[in-house]
Amino acid sequence: MKKILVIDDEEGMRDVFYKLLSNEGYIVETAKDGYEGLEKTKKMQFDLSFIDVRMPELNGVETFLELKKIRPDIKAFLISGYAVDSLIDKAVKEGALGCIRKPSGIRNVVDIVRKVVGT
Repeated sequence: MKKILVIDDEEGMRDVFYKLLSNEGYIVETAKDGYEGLEKTKKMQFDLSFIDVRMPELNGVETFLELKKIRPDIKAFLISGYAVDSLIDKAVKEGALGCIRKPSGIRNVVDIVRKVVGT
């Protein structure tokens, strides 16, 4: 089974991703911040990660760059409800697959996961 990691400081957003993806048969782990996401990534290989851009302490781009140190082949999308294009551009230049806008882009999450990791 494919494993997905969702890192977001908003519990409601983590729940939405969890329900959407687990209902499709994926194993979903969630983390409330970048630090928890890093710890989970050290213990488990994920097929795809979704990382919120705006989080306290360690933002999404910083988290992505740290995740790459642990898993250089990481596949990740940023998620954002704000216009933070400079941060997103930096992450994409470093290998992020793109950005999903909250809340409208969430409906496309299952299709994105299928395209990137399969079912």
